[in-house]
Amino acid sequence: MLKIKNVVIQFIVWNFLWMLVPSALASQAHCLQKINLAHNMEVWIDANKHTSFSEATRQVFKPANGDFSFGMSQAAIWIKLQLQPPQACVSPDQAWLLRFNAPYHDTIDAYWQEDDGQLTHWQGGDQSAHHSQSVSQRLPTIAIPLNPQKARTVYVRLTSQNTLNASMDLIAKDEFERHELTILLASSLIAALIFIALCMALINAVIFKEWSFLYYAGFTTTITVVMTIVHGWSNVLWPMHLSDAFITLAQGWTMVFFVLVSNALLKIRQHIKYVYYTQITLAILAAIWSVIAVSLEQYRWSIPISHFLGSMIMLSLVITAVWIRKREPMANVYIVAFVLTIMALMTRLSMLHGLLPVNFWTENSVIFALILPVLLFLMGLMVQTFQEKQLRRCFEIQARQLQEEVKKRTTFMNLLSHELMNPLAIMDVTVRNMQEDLPASHTQQQSQLQKQSKAIQRMRQIVDVCLSKEHCATHQNQTTFLVVDFWRMVQSQFNEQGDAQRVNWHNRTTDIASTSSITHQTTTFANPNYTNATIKGPIEPLIMAVQLIVQNALKYSACECHITLECFQNTAVIEVRDWGIGFDPALLSPKPFERGQNVMHLQGLGLGLTVAKDLIDGADGSLKIEPQKDGTLIKLNIPVSWPT
Repeated sequence: MLKIKNVVIQFIVWNFLWMLVPSALASQAHCLQKINLAHNMEVWIDANKHTSFSEATRQVFKPANGDFSFGMSQAAIWIKLQLQPPQACVSPDQAWLLRFNAPYHDTIDAYWQEDDGQLTHWQGGDQSAHHSQSVSQRLPTIAIPLNPQKARTVYVRLTSQNTLNASMDLIAKDEFERHELTILLASSLIAALIFIALCMALINAVIFKEWSFLYYAGFTTTITVVMTIVHGWSNVLWPMHLSDAFITLAQGWTMVFFVLVSNALLKIRQHIKYVYYTQITLAILAAIWSVIAVSLEQYRWSIPISHFLGSMIMLSLVITAVWIRKREPMANVYIVAFVLTIMALMTRLSMLHGLLPVNFWTENSVIFALILPVLLFLMGLMVQTFQEKQLRRCFEIQARQLQEEVKKRTTFMNLLSHELMNPLAIMDVTVRNMQEDLPASHTQQQSQLQKQSKAIQRMRQIVDVCLSKEHCATHQNQTTFLVVDFWRMVQSQFNEQGDAQRVNWHNRTTDIASTSSITHQTTTFANPNYTNATIKGPIEPLIMAVQLIVQNALKYSACECHITLECFQNTAVIEVRDWGIGFDPALLSPKPFERGQNVMHLQGLGLGLTVAKDLIDGADGSLKIEPQKDGTLIKLNIPVSWPT
């Protein structure tokens, strides 16, 4: 880690010295090919914007401090320049150009007198009706005849809704062409990288079907539009008068896509949900504000709001990345990208204020710094998506393995259950025969045989449960049965195998006046032929489910148990009410092998209600446990159909 820090520090120092080299060499040679006019500007603000050239020349111009910044003013700015190229290393036929470093001034009017006294008026700007500059020119540039022996006074009138400064250079034509060629090569390289990044993002969006790559494509597109306009290529690629609208919309929507991409990388919504919603809300407000500004053609409204909200969002994103960097590995990449961007912005501002020389690296520091996060974000998204896909694939493989294991265990249980049925049947018949052959006087032996008979019946019930669950899953939609037949069979089988003396059966469908300690509201059916109500699926699993619930109620209650059937329009409701020890509130949803703290003194595995719930779910029904003041009420809701 220490070595990495040393390498980074050395890189920053050498890069800073590299920026200073061109200025040092130029000062030694005394052959300046480009002169920054920041300290050669006098300004006067025309508040009403209608002052003529002759009137403006009579006004009092004041020296501008550094690069004169006038922001998004509605006023016209008049600038007075004394232009004289350096005498050293300049031939008399050398052509000089006045270049505006901001490509998107609304209107530019330049006035100067030729040697013969004739007044020349040059017009330009992206909102001007007349353009003197070539359509393919990147930056507004004026060819002005200059004499090294005599200064020429030039008046420049600027209006702009979105330009923040009035930076201008006096540059030799040969130097201008070399500089433009360098910018063209650098821009071509960056455009190629952005194009490759966009293609890869779209390909990944199709392959992985992830929205994050589309968010990245939107972010890259909007930030590319901004940088295209900032560096003047908009004057070449599309009509000049559209630049203001494009950059305003792009700045607004860049933050929306930026927040979405950041959330995809850092999982902000998972870690700090309210921070993410605050960030995306601010970004959407900035985007909506930019649309309103463009529709009203008042671009100066949008830039201060967009820059302020964008600064707040970026600051919050950096803080968020630092906060969650231990939980999200991509946060470190995110922080590095931000550090590079901040360094580039500081370099750019230092150049504008004269602290660093104006050269290729300082002029283009922002665009180089922005292309790095663009590429880093794409790499981060690809790595993160690949890892998530790998993890998801591992989970799918594990899920398939578990499903295969469940199938094997189910097959084994079915085979085992079928194999146990015959021995249990033989044992049951043998015990019954022994009971019949044994004289009634042998009460002790009769009691032992009775216990063995109940144990065999219990074993048969367990085997029936295993078979019933498989039968329910296989024949769910193949059979139907009447509700009245189901109710009759439930009572019959329980009376044969269970403790019939402690159970009270109530059928509210046919016996509204039946007595019970439970009060219910009487329901009138739309179809009075309730005896034909049917339930879809096999009957055995539901019978087994009711028996398990009733046996569970009797096991934990010393009092009697009430079982009630009531048919509604589309549902048969079976209620099992006991006055026992009640239910643990933490186990109101039955889970296998989990038992309440109040039943630990009684033997059991905690499977009775779990199996019953599975059987009810297999019939598209539901099981609900409702704790009462004394005991428990269990409700079974089973769908029924009526004859048409």
